[in-house]
This record gives sequence, C-alpha cells and structure tokens, in this order.
Amino acid sequence: MSTTATPGDSLLGQQAGDHPQTVIAADLGGTFTKFGEVTSDGTLVRTDREPTPIDRGATGLVEWLAEQLAQRAAEAGVSRFGVSVPGIVDERRGIVVYAPNVGWKDIRLSELLQQLTGLDGTVTHDVRAGGRAEWRVGAGVGVDNLMVVPIGTGVAAAVVVDGQLLVADGYAGEIGHIPVPAAGDTVCACGQTGCLETVASGPGLRKLYQVRTGIDLADVPSPEVLADRAREGDKKVMRVVETAALALGQALRTGITLYGSERVVIGGGVSGMFDVFAPMVEKYFDQTMTFQRRPSLVPAQLGSRAGVVGAGLTAWEAVR
Repeated sequence: MSTTATPGDSLLGQQAGDHPQTVIAADLGGTFTKFGEVTSDGTLVRTDREPTPIDRGATGLVEWLAEQLAQRAAEAGVSRFGVSVPGIVDERRGIVVYAPNVGWKDIRLSELLQQLTGLDGTVTHDVRAGGRAEWRVGAGVGVDNLMVVPIGTGVAAAVVVDGQLLVADGYAGEIGHIPVPAAGDTVCACGQTGCLETVASGPGLRKLYQVRTGIDLADVPSPEVLADRAREGDKKVMRVVETAALALGQALRTGITLYGSERVVIGGGVSGMFDVFAPMVEKYFDQTMTFQRRPSLVPAQLGSRAGVVGAGLTAWEAVR
C-alpha cells in the first residue's frame, strides 16, 4: 500500500518529479509496521505498511526490520533511519528496555539495526514519536508546554516542558497508570488498581460498558459505535463515557499540575469520540482547577501518520 502526500502527508511545494532529501522511518506495531520517507520539515513523502512478523521471534524480528529499512534506504538513496517502538524505550542509548507486544527486552536496537543495515539511525518510543510529530507539525505547533495523549489500547502521554520532550530513560509520560478515583478499585494489567487506563482506554471503555450492562464482552460495540450511540442520546453509553471522561480529567489535572501544560492534544482511536467527552473534561477542569494554568483541549491532527512522521523527525533531530 503506497501513497504520496501533503503536510504531514504532502510534498509541501516540491515540484512534480522532485525527490526531497529524506530519512527512512518505521513505526513498529504488533500487527502492522508502517514505513515512510520523511523530510526534515516533517513531510511524509510516501508511505506503505507490512504485516509485522511476530512469529519470527525477537531476533528474527530485528533482522526483518533491518532488511526492510536497508531495502527502502537503497531504493530512496538515503543513509539514515528512524524507528519508533511500543514499550519502554531508552532513546539516549537506543535500547528497547521492554516491549512485550513484540517480544523484546533489553535489546540494543539502534546498535543492532546500524550494524545490520550499515545506516545511521535512531530509536524512539511510539507515543513520543507521535507526540513529537503533533508538536512539530500537528496540533501542538507553536506551544512549548504540551501533553499529547493518544488513547487507544492503552493510554500514555508525550510531555513537552519548556520546549523539551521529556524522556527519563524511557519512563516519562505513563499517564495511563495514574490512579484516579473514577476508576475505583479496578485491577489494571500493570498490577496496580484504579489506573486511568482501566476505564478510559478502548478496552477499558468496552469493559466498563460490559460491567454496567451485564452483556458478554464479545457483544460490546467498538468505541466508534459507542460514540455514535452517545451522540444519539443512549443513556447507558453516556454514563460510561461520563465515567471515562471524569477519569481522564482527573489524570490530566494531575499532569497539568506537575507540568504546567498550556495545551493538551488528544489522539488515538478513542479520539474519534472527542466531541462527546471533551466538553465533560472541560467541565471538570472548570469545577476543579484553581491556581493551575488552564490548558486548551484539542484533537490530534495527524492520525495514524503521527508515529512514522515522529520517527523520521527523531532521526533528523539527531543530526542537527
């Protein structure tokens, strides 16, 4: 699947037939890996995706990724790559500390990929990659104090403070594991109770609806369908969304108190119901914030392109 695009997705004024200087970027996922060529201004020149061969094992997956990067770099005539990975990623050392979705633990990924491809490159966390993209070329442009919060299978945040993206050896931004009163004593996969993620992620929303209605989890609609039902005034769905929005507001208020964010960008699959839950979060801010800087709450702009664009921008920033 190959495309050619416009800001965040186009050639930004390149003449037809021109090929701007790019890096090869990859956004590794448990099901698919997205690839693209990214210019220094964050333009995604072209993109495609391949199924991620998890069944090859940890070493085989590294080798496959290296083959994909090397092939694309040779075709494009470029010498640098940027890769984003889910899990805990130490960007400074290029180490994937833990990525259970792809079976990696303490993998010196940047070093291995450079050895296997003969290219220079960087490795970053997928949420920070998406956050960097939204900050540089998306909904966070012009802001130096920012949280970008993708809400999908899990919940995390890319946090920018005074124009610096926080990393903390890969541990920064795990907002989904802030305990919030609205989640009660629900047990999280991380082992804690009451984490934001248990009620505000995509699976958390579905589980909450299942608990409230008593139907089988397999019969619970997707977040997109739940959003449509909320717009139609379905009271059961609205109560679930209100709980999730309250939990999100509680976690965001903690983050805003710590980081002084002036804008919060909401992305990920659940952002499709932004128009439903955002007014509820705003109302919570109105009721509870006192001295804190009140941030604007906006939807992400780059969608599924954010990870690969951010991986490319990370590679470009490493050479500046």
